[in-house]
Amino acid sequence: MRVDGNQGSAPNYEPNSMGSGGRNTFLFNKDARYEPYRITGLVARHKPNHPNDDFSQPGVLFRKVMDEAARQATIKNLA
Repeated sequence: MRVDGNQGSAPNYEPNSMGSGGRNTFLFNKDARYEPYRITGLVARHKPNHPNDDFSQPGVLFRKVMDEAARQATIKNLA
């Protein structure tokens, strides 16, 4: 069975492009925009006190959790 995932020559990268004739139908959500607001009391930024971040977790997974076969499979999949 053949599945045409490209929708022919119609663009398939716009949100809700089906039935819109290829026009961009994306609508900006006005509730999501940034607006300054007043805060009272103490406000500060704090560095998280846990080591979970986007860089150390994958490194620990690769070096300490995976065995050699899993590492080779991961490298092969990424290459």
